Amino acid sequence: MQEVLREWVKIINDVDHSVMQKPRDLQNLLNQTLTYSSGKTIKLIGIFLQSVYKNGDEITDDVSQLVYVALIVENLKIDFTGEKIDAIDLLKVKYNDYDQQKEALLTAEKEIKRRLESEV
Repeated sequence: MQEVLREWVKIINDVDHSVMQKPRDLQNLLNQTLTYSSGKTIKLIGIFLQSVYKNGDEITDDVSQLVYVALIVENLKIDFTGEKIDAIDLLKVKYNDYDQQKEALLTAEKEIKRRLESEV
């Protein structure tokens, strides 16, 4: 479980060398994640990947991709440790242009959470 969480955090920290660009590595990560994660996390991953599939190889924007992954990490942290963290705080740690991206990140987070709540 620790390795699963570590790999998702790596996606946030190393966007240029992301597992998202390596289908075999991504499939392995998904297999491990789906084995250990909660229903809510699985639903979030499903919404994320459906967005990716609908837009070909690229999600509509990098901001949304970052927020999806940060929300997945947030949920995995709860699943694996019971500890609550904030997805946006994860992004604040990494991105020095957070202040310029703040509104876009918060808007993306709100939209993703809305989609998650509306999924039945």
